[in-house]
Amino acid sequence: MAALKAAGIDVWEQVGSVAEAVRAVEAGVDVVIAQGSEAGGHNYGSMSTLALVPAVRHALPNATVLAAGGIVDGAGLAAALCLGADGAWVGTRFLATHESQAHPEWKRRLVAAEGFETTRSHVFGRHHADFNPMRVLRNRVVREWEARVAEIPVDNTREPASLPVALKGIEVVFLACSDDPQQAALGINMINACRVHGVRHVVKLSAQSAGLQPPVSFGRMHAKAEQALSESGMAWTFLRPVFFVQSLLFFADSIQSGKLIAATGKGKVAWVDVLDVLDVAEVAEVAEVAASVLMQPTAHASKVYTLTGSTAHSFAAVTEMLHTATGRPVKHISPPAWFAKLVLPLASGMPRWQSNLAVELTVAISKGAQQAVSDGGAALLAAKPRAVQAFIAENRAAWGAGKG
Repeated sequence: MAALKAAGIDVWEQVGSVAEAVRAVEAGVDVVIAQGSEAGGHNYGSMSTLALVPAVRHALPNATVLAAGGIVDGAGLAAALCLGADGAWVGTRFLATHESQAHPEWKRRLVAAEGFETTRSHVFGRHHADFNPMRVLRNRVVREWEARVAEIPVDNTREPASLPVALKGIEVVFLACSDDPQQAALGINMINACRVHGVRHVVKLSAQSAGLQPPVSFGRMHAKAEQALSESGMAWTFLRPVFFVQSLLFFADSIQSGKLIAATGKGKVAWVDVLDVLDVAEVAEVAEVAASVLMQPTAHASKVYTLTGSTAHSFAAVTEMLHTATGRPVKHISPPAWFAKLVLPLASGMPRWQSNLAVELTVAISKGAQQAVSDGGAALLAAKPRAVQAFIAENRAAWGAGKG
């Protein structure tokens, strides 16, 4: 707290009771978010928003208090102000916006659901007790498991001993690893556990860079896991996407200032939308996929699918699309790789191991590594792959459209 204050940073804390609100203010918190039990996601509310907000205001008459939970429109904001709040904290409502990157099916279900179709549950993330319960839609998984929470395994690939319980009765596994310096080892931990405990088929979300000769950047870690899986004796399928179009959001701040900075030179990318990757994998329980890998794993055993969009575009071409969508000029700047490696950790906050791999990938792109268009993933989709232009248009606000 002292370090944050010394740096001039305000601290906001979400609380679910009057006692927590008082503790937060005594600790130096600048803004208290009083979260009622109606709130979606991680939920700490000990009572409804209607009851909690005035109680917090009574206990802390001079504090800045925001109301959270069940507020979706101007009427809700007006009610929060009447209860004594200084403003409102709105979360779930924004999932259903055009700008949200939530899956369209999730948005549809969220909008279609009645208030009584949500529940506070410990089903998701049982290994993160401090972040539970969560208010979620009462979907199939919740209905099947809400009375059996104690049976839900705690999955931790850093502790292989925890994996047998997680894999009990599982025949097909979708393996996706986040960026981590130990990513290959963590993936191999899971692969070994799958082999020992009877999993028949592993579908691995890999990277196109794993298939280059030699593999580059993050692809080197994926390639090690791919090799372990292909030698495991289990059936396998590799999904290798190229650069996600959603990665453009990483550049949003610089795009708003008129620059798209990446050491990609004139190289082109057959940008793929992460929603298409999810549709191919059938993770989202939607019916948009002609031949789902997870639903029909046997048909896809020992196959590698390189997932791309239908057209390759350079970063300079993307800046033209940004200009068209926003009316604001944007220029692609491609610095030398050595300079990008020097500056990226400072500009982005990435650890250096990660930023070095990111620059290595952009250099590979500058040499044409992700230019080829593949129809492997497209053949599994019921519709044509989503276009870069559509993504950019849907996220005009992120690029600064409408700003002076």
